[in-house]
Amino acid sequence: MLFTSQSALIKPRKGERNPFGVGAVGFSFSAAAERKGLPFSLFFLTFGQILIMGLIAVEGLQFYAHHGYHKEEQILGGKYTVDIYMTTNIDEAAKTDELKKTINYEQIYLLTKAEMEVHAKLIEHVCKRIIDRIKARYPTVTHLKVRVSKHSPPLKGHVDRVFVELETSV
Repeated sequence: MLFTSQSALIKPRKGERNPFGVGAVGFSFSAAAERKGLPFSLFFLTFGQILIMGLIAVEGLQFYAHHGYHKEEQILGGKYTVDIYMTTNIDEAAKTDELKKTINYEQIYLLTKAEMEVHAKLIEHVCKRIIDRIKARYPTVTHLKVRVSKHSPPLKGHVDRVFVELETSV
């Protein structure tokens, strides 16, 4: 067994299904993932086979875009930040050191950039489009969280930013 002082038995949260089937046991080695409230771990043991599941995060992608409900926002635009967290099986990438066996950060940036360039009234819509593009490009992603932050929104008062965060599991 893989029990160490850094291991902990992970059970799916109430209402969540286990994507690895009956009898799968997960061990969390990532305190950072736990602090961010991410419901997945780095290793899963299932039917005698070890799957190396990894959290791949692309944080702080910055864009100037023209999203917003008000006409002024659509014309003037504003600053946005996107954070993306993906869980996938990284076993082959870890063994082979081949980029094609994992998620390419550059591709994540480019598809996010493409979605940020398409005008939308709601950042909820932008966030959902980014999720859909990542899921289509990387079907091996088992859990995905995307946060789109809008800096200095036009509200009556000083607000640093607002954000929408969408999360999905296979």
